[in-house]
Amino acid sequence: MAEEIRIGVVGCGHQTRDNLLPGLSTIAGVHLVACADVDLAAAERMAGIFGFERTYRDYREMFAGEELDAALVAIPHSLLAEASIVALEAGCHLFVEKPMGINAGEAREVLEAARRAKRRVMVGYCQRFAEGRVRLKELLDRGGIGDISAISAGKGSGRFKGWLMDPKMGGGQLLFLGVHITDQILWTVDSDPQLVFAQVNMDDETGVDDTSAYVIRFANGVLANVTVSMNVGTGFDFLEVLGSQGRVRAEWSSNIVQVVSRAIPEYSTLTTIMPRPPGPAPAPAGNAAMFGAEMKEWVASLAEDRDPAITGEDGVRVLEIIDAVVESSRRGEPVAMS
Repeated sequence: MAEEIRIGVVGCGHQTRDNLLPGLSTIAGVHLVACADVDLAAAERMAGIFGFERTYRDYREMFAGEELDAALVAIPHSLLAEASIVALEAGCHLFVEKPMGINAGEAREVLEAARRAKRRVMVGYCQRFAEGRVRLKELLDRGGIGDISAISAGKGSGRFKGWLMDPKMGGGQLLFLGVHITDQILWTVDSDPQLVFAQVNMDDETGVDDTSAYVIRFANGVLANVTVSMNVGTGFDFLEVLGSQGRVRAEWSSNIVQVVSRAIPEYSTLTTIMPRPPGPAPAPAGNAAMFGAEMKEWVASLAEDRDPAITGEDGVRVLEIIDAVVESSRRGEPVAMS
């Protein structure tokens, strides 16, 4: 790819403006060409902040009228797949916010469009770049807890608002929260999922899923037990991995890690690892560092002409699990993964 990467953006809301673009806009070689949003005023505000040259109300017009190398798509869940396919067919490499689509079928359509266009897809599972989760993965890769036997994980918050409470828009906690923690589990366990057993509670008023509990059984025998909910008075997000030589737990967004290990002497008793202090200004910390690292990985994958750390195939795998969660709850029995 050329030294300058020409990027167009679809969606000018909070996620793009406040989380993704602050990091993306500072990366050398990135040229922010155009942005599009059905709320043209939002696009114009974002252009004023980050220096986009042109704004559009219709992203199709943007892709038809601009010469772009890559596109970032961050819009409501039910709209992600269609916009992603348009971007790929316009010849753009793609960063698409999670969950990539509202089901695995949509995600496969995006992946097939990428294969036809010979373009790469990165899915926005930002928590793989959170400091606490990176440390957890490093400890696992060092053999710090031996062979993994089980995982306990959960993610939740208070009640959602806006389109996240609309099932037609892909609302509900599974597609907003469950996909994140499911991706973390798949990233952690080096094995194929075999079976999913789930129970899902629905919100009577809106029809979106609000609390779910599910178990994933992997081919290597690992069991992952997951709870996600939007009926909690405070946010929670944890991933705890149990193994033959110890256990490790990472919280988000505090990025606090707890570990006890028979394999690593300095962690022979339960140890709390606090997050690193932020560097000198303007070095980012916390969530800003997480999103910044995510954007750096995407741009580096483009510049180096390689697959990104989180691929379209990863996005499909997550949604296959979520589809199985919904189906298992509907049928009242375990669902085998193909």
